[in-house]
Amino acid sequence: MSSSVLRFGGGGRHRYSDYGKGSVIRVELHNFMTYKDAVLEPGPRLNLVLGPNGTGKSSFVCALCLGLAGGTTLLARADNVKDFIRRGEDEGSVTITLASGKAQPLVVYRRIRTDAQSGGISDWKLNGATCAMKDVKQKMKDLNVQLDNLCQFLPQDKVVEFAKLSPVELLRETQKAIGDSRLADLHKELIEENKLSNTSNRERNSVATELHQQQDLNGRLQRDVERFKNREQLLAKVKLIESKLPWIEYNDAMKEFTEVKDRRRQAEACLEARKKDFEESQQPLRGKAEELHVAKEATKALFQKLKRLDAQQADLIPTANNLTDRLDEAQKELGGLDRKVQEQAAKVKRAEEEVAKTTADLQSLPPPPEGVNEKKADLQKRLRDLDMQTRSADTSSRELEDDQKQHKIRLDRIKGQLNEMDNIKGQRLLTLMRILRSDGIKKAYEWVVNGNRSGLFRGVVYGPILLEVQVQDKQHGIYLEENCPLSLWQRFVTTFREDQDLLVKEFADKTKGYNFRPIVSNYQGNPQAVITHPKGEAQQYARYGITHTLDQVFEAPPVVKHVMTDEANLNEAYVGTRETHPEDCLSNNPQLANLWTPESHYSVRTSMYNKDARSQSVSQVNGNRNLISGSASSQERDTLQQQYQEVLQVCNGIHQQIEQQRATMHSNTASMTAMRSEVSAMDHEVKSLASRRLSLTTRLTVKRKVLDRLKDAPDPRAKAPELHQKIQDTSQGIAKLMQDGKRSLQQSLAGMKVHAVAELHSREVALQEAVQRLNALVESHRQRVKQLLAAAKAVTGGNPDAQLQEEFLALTEDVDQLKQDAIRLRAEAEGIACTNPRVLQQFQERQKKIADMEAKLKDKDEEVATRQERIKELHDQWYPDLKRTVKKIDQTFQRNFRDIGCAGEVSLAEHADYDKFAVEIKVKFRDEEDLQVLTANRQSGGERSVSTILYLISIQDVTVCPFRVVDEINQGMDPINERKVFMQLVESACRPGTPQCFLLTPKLLPALPFTPAVQILQIWNGSTIKKVSGCFDQVKVLGSRKRIRGYAG
Repeated sequence: MSSSVLRFGGGGRHRYSDYGKGSVIRVELHNFMTYKDAVLEPGPRLNLVLGPNGTGKSSFVCALCLGLAGGTTLLARADNVKDFIRRGEDEGSVTITLASGKAQPLVVYRRIRTDAQSGGISDWKLNGATCAMKDVKQKMKDLNVQLDNLCQFLPQDKVVEFAKLSPVELLRETQKAIGDSRLADLHKELIEENKLSNTSNRERNSVATELHQQQDLNGRLQRDVERFKNREQLLAKVKLIESKLPWIEYNDAMKEFTEVKDRRRQAEACLEARKKDFEESQQPLRGKAEELHVAKEATKALFQKLKRLDAQQADLIPTANNLTDRLDEAQKELGGLDRKVQEQAAKVKRAEEEVAKTTADLQSLPPPPEGVNEKKADLQKRLRDLDMQTRSADTSSRELEDDQKQHKIRLDRIKGQLNEMDNIKGQRLLTLMRILRSDGIKKAYEWVVNGNRSGLFRGVVYGPILLEVQVQDKQHGIYLEENCPLSLWQRFVTTFREDQDLLVKEFADKTKGYNFRPIVSNYQGNPQAVITHPKGEAQQYARYGITHTLDQVFEAPPVVKHVMTDEANLNEAYVGTRETHPEDCLSNNPQLANLWTPESHYSVRTSMYNKDARSQSVSQVNGNRNLISGSASSQERDTLQQQYQEVLQVCNGIHQQIEQQRATMHSNTASMTAMRSEVSAMDHEVKSLASRRLSLTTRLTVKRKVLDRLKDAPDPRAKAPELHQKIQDTSQGIAKLMQDGKRSLQQSLAGMKVHAVAELHSREVALQEAVQRLNALVESHRQRVKQLLAAAKAVTGGNPDAQLQEEFLALTEDVDQLKQDAIRLRAEAEGIACTNPRVLQQFQERQKKIADMEAKLKDKDEEVATRQERIKELHDQWYPDLKRTVKKIDQTFQRNFRDIGCAGEVSLAEHADYDKFAVEIKVKFRDEEDLQVLTANRQSGGERSVSTILYLISIQDVTVCPFRVVDEINQGMDPINERKVFMQLVESACRPGTPQCFLLTPKLLPALPFTPAVQILQIWNGSTIKKVSGCFDQVKVLGSRKRIRGYAG
């Protein structure tokens, strides 16, 4: 290698203002890969970097990537930056000058040094100031430099990967390449919002399902709840009656208490009156104490005399009173004899009439109904039987509903299997289930899918592998499924050890019902690494009819593809066609040992002991497995359809039985209601008739006794003579007593006043004792009232509130009637069977849960609606612009393909899931073909190159990026297409407003058209570069200085 500075480029022929923002102005390399020192000065438009293979063209690409803070993984060359230091040196550097859009350019400097521990460390500078790598990345982001976007930066080792981009990935790369990242950001937000919306919708549906189940369960309990409520209402009425009884007793006691207090008040008033009389009688005696003392001795004798006179008067007064009363009675009785005779006759007549009327009423009563008790007993027995039948029908109905639910679950499962037969993954899953003779693989797959959605795993878990593979060509699918062992197709793949351990633990749990042990592999390599072909690329053997290796004929996640390749050596298995000559191929290429053609599979074994000892086996390709391309047989579908119809028929039969049971329950309930009404009417009629008969009988007995007493009474007029004599004798006795009393009264009048005072005092003492007794009685009643009040409050929990008082008013005040009602209601309540005492609690708890779930469902509906509105808002911002952009790309792409005599189109593949929106590139290179989606396997390498470069050209007008790099894209192109593509590339890249472009190629066709906007960077490198450069005359090669200027060199 030369130690002098190599300089490539225009050497200052372009002005700074010619370069767009972010364009590369200068690249300086020092001890970087193959270069000791080199300077590249590209032009502002199209730069053709020419040089034979191995001269260091890709080193320039590596310098751009690493110098602008790109990662080594983007280059797919080495993992550590120290590997990019020139061999034998301890450090290297890259200095890149970019147009900043301001007056001064931006200079990015990176020095790479070897380090014993980390292998390589970097030092960064921006415009000479030390900085961190994140600062450089931020600057690149500001300039919209996207080194990780294959539409902008396509290194040599990534060219194949561009064709391998799925349509979904191509859309994302295209959106990022457009420039302002608005569409990419909107798309990302749409994907996230759509995922959140789907999650919310699933949660909403889950809540709705559970709500329906809870409502269904409560509906089943409704009948028991109604019976329980009826029983509780009867018991509540009993409790109300029992609550009122203490208050009635309390009210009665309160009335007695009030009456006693009134009597005490009257006694106290009388006592006060006696005290007042006593005070007034003593008033004249006050102040005459001396006279009273003198008179006391004289009074003693008077008292003795008064006692005698009192004794006489005591004998006279009662006698006189008695005589007077007798006289009055005799006179009154004598005067009322006639009236009494009339009254007695009237009373007898009335009594006779009442007896006659009561007798007639009693005789008019109907006799007791015959057989009432027997009929009532029969009705009660029938009631019990119907109740048992109803409960039995209810139990049977619930059992049938549970049975129907299980059959519906089975129906859904069979229907799901039928639906799965109609999609690829479902068919393959059913195939695995049939081969393994277990549905455990389906349970495992569903568990993994749910785990990926819920974030259960640290990384993404794949599998079963059969479900991850997509093969366009059915014949290729047959090769693939026969080349891979059966155990590989049912395998799950993880990228983290903890995820593998979690899957192994889950599948080993016998309680989960997997019924088999799935194999779980953990891939620890780099899934983005390019799969190598140690026995040569398929293109090396194209002359024998070899088209692909097996790892190229299918699409799968990179991790899965690497695992399949490692396990089944797919990168060493080659695919041919009917025109393939396997014998020539295998004999001329002994390194090949696995070859597939439509008719046969060729396998070569080499002896472990003698490398020259080889054995070849040929087997027929029959495709009996039908793992990838096979579908469920018609027999399996017919079997499932038959099972579906059988289960459906059973479900319909169960439904009819349920309806019959419900009809029986409804009929029994109506009959029981009618019977209860009939029993109640009979009881009421018997009780009413017996009550009336008892009342009339009692009244008749009383009336007859009264009549007999009246008739047996003597005639009042017979007593008249006796009464006349009695009046005469009484009058004479009264006259004599009046004379004796007059004398005694005159004698005792003198000491009457003193005696009256003593009498008043005595009466006061008696009244005080009476008041004390009444006080004791009042206190006794007060204590009793207090006890009754406490008892009544204990029953009702305090004083009755307004509602309870209103309920009390609706009840009778008759204690006996209330007690009878309580006994009747309690018996009626106990007659209602209730097998589950917690039914009301369960019903109410579930009602509360239902209310909570309804509120949650409403919230979820609002959440889903909000997310849908946000999705619509984002969609309206994203979709129209994206559609216009894709349409513009498609127009340019179709025109470019027409110019080379082929056909192509770019279309937007829409999907309900925004994560699956895609851009599809369809191309047609032969007239007899239809447009086919561009894939890594369907088209040849040259066709993929043409399609890739024309797509990159087509997005020139819609992308805003500072520069674009394409490394050796023309490999595999035929000369005609290469010339056409080059002309389009020159025309596109040299238009004003298009980004700077770097096209790296080891060769160019002769006589290509150039414009002044094309800058040629010829790479001179090697140990004899000085000698060659000394002999090289550019003028002689190109013909004249004028042509040199025309070639823009």
